Amino acid sequence: MLNEINVLNEMLIHVSFTTHQDPKRALVVGEHDANFQKHINFYDIDVVYVRNLNEAANKKYDVVLCLEKIDKTDIEKINTMLQPEDSILCFPSNDVIQDIKIVSPFFWIAMPYHFYNSNAIFASKKYHPQADIRWSVSDMIPDTVYYTSEIQNCSFVYPKYYHDRLTGIAKR
Repeated sequence: MLNEINVLNEMLIHVSFTTHQDPKRALVVGEHDANFQKHINFYDIDVVYVRNLNEAANKKYDVVLCLEKIDKTDIEKINTMLQPEDSILCFPSNDVIQDIKIVSPFFWIAMPYHFYNSNAIFASKKYHPQADIRWSVSDMIPDTVYYTSEIQNCSFVYPKYYHDRLTGIAKR
């Protein structure tokens, strides 16, 4: 069944892990369900789960998925936990413009993406979510109800008026 939480799970997980070329360690911040667990288990990586950032050990991660709203203080803390050269952060967003402004100073790439009835932020120190999709992985993911590599690519495309609003803020 298609519901917003399942779609969010698929899009946060699969966009992150099919874009990063060799993820080994991930941090998941926030409450998650069995559907989330099913999708992240597809990847052969070490995953650390915490309810909030204060519980996270100060280790280095390739991918950080925040399942709840985060602010500038959270971004600063997360930035110290990310691998310096090739890490990815994804989180849901209710205010895309403001969240991009907060994230942009810390990442080479900071882009919003839209899917179903949700928005999220993709931020990366190296990988681009459209140019660096690992097609051999993204097209082989079992049991998705929403995610496909084509959906991933299209979710970063916006109408001109919105694209213009993001110019100078988002890093594409």
